[in-house]
Amino acid sequence: MTNTTHIEQMIADLCPNGVEWKRLGEVLDYEQPTPYIVKNTDYDDSYLTPVLTAGQSFILGYTNEKEGIYKASKEQPTIIFDDFTTSFHWVEFDFKVKSSAMKMLRPKKEVNINFRFVYYAMQCIKFQATEHTRYWISKYSQFEIPIPSLVIQERIVEVLDKFSALAAELQAELQLRRKQYEYYRTQLLTPHTDGNPAGDSTDDRNWGLQEQEPRHASRVHSDNNATLGGVDHYDNATLGGVGHNDNATLGGVAHYMPIPSVSYKYPYSQTWEWKTLGEVCTKIVSGGTPARNHAEYFEGTIPWMRTQEVDWKEVYDTEIHITEDAVKNSSAKLIPANCVIIAMYGATAGKSCINKIPVTTNQACCNLEIDPAQAMYKYVYYWVCKEYENIKGMGEGSQNNINAQKIKSYKLPIPPLSEQERIVAILDKFEALTTSLTDGIPAEQAAQQKRYEYYRDKLLSFPRQTSHNE
Repeated sequence: MTNTTHIEQMIADLCPNGVEWKRLGEVLDYEQPTPYIVKNTDYDDSYLTPVLTAGQSFILGYTNEKEGIYKASKEQPTIIFDDFTTSFHWVEFDFKVKSSAMKMLRPKKEVNINFRFVYYAMQCIKFQATEHTRYWISKYSQFEIPIPSLVIQERIVEVLDKFSALAAELQAELQLRRKQYEYYRTQLLTPHTDGNPAGDSTDDRNWGLQEQEPRHASRVHSDNNATLGGVDHYDNATLGGVGHNDNATLGGVAHYMPIPSVSYKYPYSQTWEWKTLGEVCTKIVSGGTPARNHAEYFEGTIPWMRTQEVDWKEVYDTEIHITEDAVKNSSAKLIPANCVIIAMYGATAGKSCINKIPVTTNQACCNLEIDPAQAMYKYVYYWVCKEYENIKGMGEGSQNNINAQKIKSYKLPIPPLSEQERIVAILDKFEALTTSLTDGIPAEQAAQQKRYEYYRDKLLSFPRQTSHNE
């Protein structure tokens, strides 16, 4: 019997006439954040108390303030709710808050309800904040959620908590792999004083990238005696093509992917040479912005990149496309594929990307066309990614803009092309593992999120109680 059938059978047996629905305001109390607002925003990771926002960033930093701390724990959790965006987070630790734009939610004392169940039910509410106004009292607290029996609530929470635990493990795994990636990237791209890579040896090195035994994620085991059954497999048609895998308890997450394994050796005879970015490029150009008062310029087919699209990735298309006339009548220039593009202005200043198609760019992009006789474009890209903080630090003026001449003069170590190829091969594996949306950890996270949302919505899809229900 599939998990979907377990759920449907449970609802049919225990809720034949549906369940009662209640407004969130009937089951939850709220508290204003004013007493808990942090006074000093000089955060430091060595401090103990986190400062929270209900937005995407969640933890803004840590404070050493001792007064006005909101008390939360596993036994007494809370939901922090952004009053303007309606985003929310589950919190089980003490904290302070950044601003008054949130509310702390807890169950009413007189209501017998599983608070975690309410949290999951809130995730099923489809609402998009479109105005800059406070929503909890006027709008959000009026939304209704199903209230089945406490036994059913607890069983649903048990299943969904296992999905949440697996998601947390995947995120922790991704953070670990990113740290490993940064470490080995630094090791591989840092020459020693003799011109060879740091830590070089005449012995073969695998840089700690040996294959590891699979690390098993938390599993959601089958339990045929439980009302909900186990989440040990799902129907491929029901899930709309998410996939099926009998070898994994969650449809694909049987274990974490092993990190790359590449044997690596640097002969002492092959030394590295320092050169500027300008010396390893055949051309360095910036772009331009077509006249905004010619709307027709922005209705073409030529990709036009802005700095907000420069974000440590390969770019296969751009949000805006311009016409040939726009190129002719502006400083925008068509550059070939596989240039290294560095943002010089704006929020992404210092970040880089690789264009996998010919594109034009605005004037805030510094476009490096790499000379293949001297360097691999991917090698240069990995170097400027590693040097992000230093490149960003070259910015000047009130907007911290980077000068193209400084980028041109920036130095990088150049090993022989054969060594560059080996370095790129290793870093490509790490890049795929930590960023790929098709076969890396992010891809597994996306698939896991689909599975979670499917089961969450299925578990919480209770019919409303009919009038003849006793």
